[in-house]
Amino acid sequence: MNKFEPSVYHIDPTHGRMFLYIREILEKGQPPNLGEHWVGPGDDPYTSVLARIKAGMGKEWTRYSQIAPVEQEDQFGLVKIWTMVDVTDWAKQNCPENLKPSGGVDNKIRDQFFHSNTHGEFHDMDPQEMIQKLTTGLGTFHKPLTLEINNQVVVDKLVEAVNWLLQGFKIIACDLCPRFGKTLWTMLVAHFAGKRDVVVASYVHTVWGSYQSQVVQYSIFKNWTLIDMRKDYRILHKKAMQEGKKVIWFFPLTKSPDQHERSDYLIAHVKDPLWVVEEADIGTHTPKVLPILQKAVGGNAVLIESGTNMARAIKGWRYDKMMRVSYFELLVKQKETNV
Repeated sequence: MNKFEPSVYHIDPTHGRMFLYIREILEKGQPPNLGEHWVGPGDDPYTSVLARIKAGMGKEWTRYSQIAPVEQEDQFGLVKIWTMVDVTDWAKQNCPENLKPSGGVDNKIRDQFFHSNTHGEFHDMDPQEMIQKLTTGLGTFHKPLTLEINNQVVVDKLVEAVNWLLQGFKIIACDLCPRFGKTLWTMLVAHFAGKRDVVVASYVHTVWGSYQSQVVQYSIFKNWTLIDMRKDYRILHKKAMQEGKKVIWFFPLTKSPDQHERSDYLIAHVKDPLWVVEEADIGTHTPKVLPILQKAVGGNAVLIESGTNMARAIKGWRYDKMMRVSYFELLVKQKETNV
C-alpha cells in the first residue's frame, strides 16, 4: 500500500520539471536533508532523482529504501528516501527565475515554509514534520497521490470495520499484523464512517510521525488537518474550524501535567470522534494511563490497534467486535484492488 512507485510521477516529454526530496542517512546521527533536482525533458523523475541522491552521497551510498512513506518494518539499507514532490507549478508562480538546474528552489521553499534561513533550526525537524509543512505550504500547487490499496484482505477489513461502526458498535479490537498499513487504513475507516475528528492516542510518539508523513500525501484526505496536543492545540483547532477542516488529533499518553486538561478539552469541544489507540500493548493498558484514556474516550467509538500483543492491548476494555489479520493471510490475499 505504501510503495514508492515510479508510475505516479509524470514524465514530461517537452519541459523540464523541478522536484524536491527529503532523504535521511540512517544510523549516523545525521539530520535529514531537503534537496532539489531538475528533471530534464523526457526523463523519468524517480530514476533521475534517485541518481542525483546517489551521486551526492558518493561512497556513502550502499542500498536504499524504495518505500515512501516509510514504515519501520520496511527499512533496509543506509538511506531512507522519505518523499519526492513535484514543485514546478509552485515555482512558476513564486520564483520562475529559479526553474533551472541548481536553481535554488529548495532554498526558497525552506525560507518560506520553514521560517528560517539557518540550517540549524530547519534540521532540528524530524522528516515527518518536514513533509507536513512542505505539503501544507505547497497547497493547491502540489497534486496529492491517489490512494490505492493492493490487497483484498485490507479492503475486506475496511468494509467490516466501517459496517460495525455504522451499526453502532463502539469498541473494536484490531489485531493487525506489521505491514498491514494501519495508518492509512484507519483514516479510510474514519472517511467512510463519516467522522470529522480522529483522535490518535498512543504511548509511542513515533506513531504520530506516520500520520504526519502519510496522510498529507493523498488527495482523499486533503480536507484533514493534523493537531499535536503537545503544542498550541486550542489555536490550531480554532483555525481548523474556521477553515471547515476535519481534524486528526494526537493525544499522547505519556505522563504530562497537561493530560487532564487535554482530555477535558476534547470532551468539551470534539463531538462524535473516532478514537484510535495505537500500539495499544505498550503503556496504554497500565493502571496510571487506562483510566485517563477511558474517561476521554467516553461513549465514543474506538479502535484498539496492535500487531504484537493483542491480549495485553485489550486489557481493561470490554470490546464489541474483534478482527485479526496475520502476516501470512496478508501475503496470501495479495490482489490488485483499488479504493
